[in-house]
Amino acid sequence: MKQFEISAKSNSRDFELSENDGFVGALNFIKWSSEKATIKMGSGGVYTFNIKSFWKATAQVLEGERELFEIKNNFSGGATLIPFKEEHHFYTIKARGWFSNSYSLLSYKGEELAVIKSEFSWKGFETTYNLNCNENFGNTEREQLLLLLLVQHYRAMQRAAVAVATS
Repeated sequence: MKQFEISAKSNSRDFELSENDGFVGALNFIKWSSEKATIKMGSGGVYTFNIKSFWKATAQVLEGERELFEIKNNFSGGATLIPFKEEHHFYTIKARGWFSNSYSLLSYKGEELAVIKSEFSWKGFETTYNLNCNENFGNTEREQLLLLLLVQHYRAMQRAAVAVATS
């Protein structure tokens, strides 16, 4: 399996994805409490992640004004990423078990493409992330964008779990 490194900056709003010390892309949230984000790829592409609905059930990924993906969240903590004009080639993000701290990115065929997992260190009081994917996935900019969307979804689910635990 291919391994990517996710480094979270100290402000917990910025995440960088790299492979073998090479920059792949960055996920930058506008505010700490916001889900709106800018995604910058190592190849120069810039994308925007926007929430479309009031209950945060639907989001979109834009390249400029052009919609690339529509994201539909479900109540089990998963999401479906639907490419624009390619509804039959969707991707699914789902939790790997009820009390698991990992999520999988699946193709429309059910093939597991990538897995993200976090590990919390009490000593450094920081979270590290592990992202593993198939050898034949994560090579194109579109696939790397999907990996960053997996990171975004994972962060959203972690924030939701903290909100529930503290209420």
